[in-house]
Amino acid sequence: MSVVNWPELQAIAVPWVIMAKRSLQSTTLSQVASLAGPEPLWGKPDWVARRYGLPRYRVFELIKEGHFRSALIKRKGRKKGLRLIDLTSVNHYLEEHVSPVESNG
Repeated sequence: MSVVNWPELQAIAVPWVIMAKRSLQSTTLSQVASLAGPEPLWGKPDWVARRYGLPRYRVFELIKEGHFRSALIKRKGRKKGLRLIDLTSVNHYLEEHVSPVESNG
């Protein structure tokens, strides 16, 4: 096991931290958003539940009721597969159920 003394570590780490801090200061919000990539079009039920704050069972109820479009991807002859939900349908459903905000003043 090798031991690194503090001056050696500091000589390596400090310039890197300064460089990283400078690059973050000059980064705009749109640049940060572009690093995240484009918005996904489809998502797994658990991910949709977490992202939109819905219980998992409610996500499946909304699929069954026809409010959320979904696709089941599975191999021929298999019972199980991958369920994906169209996020456009989720957003459309939520937009339909937005209630106006009342102002108290």
